[in-house]
Amino acid sequence: MSTPAPPPKRTRAPSPVANWEAYDFIDLGAGSGGSIRHCSRRFKARGIGIERSLKRVNQAREAGIEVIHGDGALFDCEKVVRFVTMMDMLEHLPDLNVVEIVLAKAIKAARQFIFIRHPSFEGEERARQRNYVVGHWREGFGHTAHIMLSDFAEMFARLGVGPVTVNSVEPIRHTSHEVIMGIDGDKPDEAIDPPLWRRHDIFVQIAPMPADEWESITKPLSKEYPLGVHRFVLS
Repeated sequence: MSTPAPPPKRTRAPSPVANWEAYDFIDLGAGSGGSIRHCSRRFKARGIGIERSLKRVNQAREAGIEVIHGDGALFDCEKVVRFVTMMDMLEHLPDLNVVEIVLAKAIKAARQFIFIRHPSFEGEERARQRNYVVGHWREGFGHTAHIMLSDFAEMFARLGVGPVTVNSVEPIRHTSHEVIMGIDGDKPDEAIDPPLWRRHDIFVQIAPMPADEWESITKPLSKEYPLGVHRFVLS
């Protein structure tokens, strides 16, 4: 039997409290509100955010975006909104145990689905063996949890949700790409096959729904994916 993940440590950010049922979605790690704007447009929905940084909460409020001060790892509500979003957030958590805790909170709160935008860490070991990295893999980005798609698949299986649809966005096919950096200075000049990806948009179904409805939620938007997208179901 596996050891259960420890509870998250309480921080200066409080347990978030709001009238959640008044909203269509909750955005965890909302920052100054840009992710709420994005998801409001994409899903045609009204959202509220949770953010640990009081400075960013105030910036969002000044811009007229609804964000409350709180720690998403302490969020605990059941089926209060249609969906929960996490954009460029999970990679900043301390480790995979805390990531799974936050995912469980999001799944508990959502009635239909969760949406995750996550920088890709696929192929990191292979790239390092070839003496290069993608910029956001390096220290200084605050990316403490290099979550792989296989990690997500295992977590979602344990949490009992799915199917999971992934849109991998912006292929990186050659080391000349601007985001590729040499580990010891100069980077190699070579093709990357299979390609690396800039990020993944991950959609996790919480409750069964008609196939056409799920397709409308998960379909790639051409204006967001101008450089290409690889679409698949995560198993």
